[in-house]
Amino acid sequence: MKRFADWRWYLDVFVLRYGWWPLSGAAVLLLSLLLWLVWLPAQETRVQSALQELSAQPESALERRSVQTANALNLPLETMANEGVQGILLLAKKHGLSIAQADYKRRESGHIGRWQLQLPVTASYPQIRRFIRAARDIPGLSMDELGLRGGETGVEARLSFSIWFEVEKPIEKSIETAMEGGA
Repeated sequence: MKRFADWRWYLDVFVLRYGWWPLSGAAVLLLSLLLWLVWLPAQETRVQSALQELSAQPESALERRSVQTANALNLPLETMANEGVQGILLLAKKHGLSIAQADYKRRESGHIGRWQLQLPVTASYPQIRRFIRAARDIPGLSMDELGLRGGETGVEARLSFSIWFEVEKPIEKSIETAMEGGA
């Protein structure tokens, strides 16, 4: 019992001199050491087993990833964007929007391209809103402009979209081709 009283007395003197901060720091240090020795190795084995599972998967399973994560730009490929142009027109028809005349242009700049669509439509406001909400699911789609004007036959809207994509084979002029053209 005397040893406990001595130990307690030393602890009281230490707390009076230095306060509780060194003791709480020592407790945090011991806790972090315990975590480092026990929890971290358990996490390391868990990560290693997950890596082994991924490396055991066949390559075809890795190729079946979605189109959006198949490239570094996180953009759909050119063929998916071309389908997206037709998909947006079909989606407008499905939601009851009457399109006066759709105007679309294709632009490319290196490895990135985009379809620019301008759709003057007439419909009710809820139909236009449902159409825009459904169009968000098209890969690579961004809304550039939305103009609404009330009319006698419903709401007249001017919708401007861009569908961004990764060009599969960018147009590149080689030096030889340029030299042949100049000669």
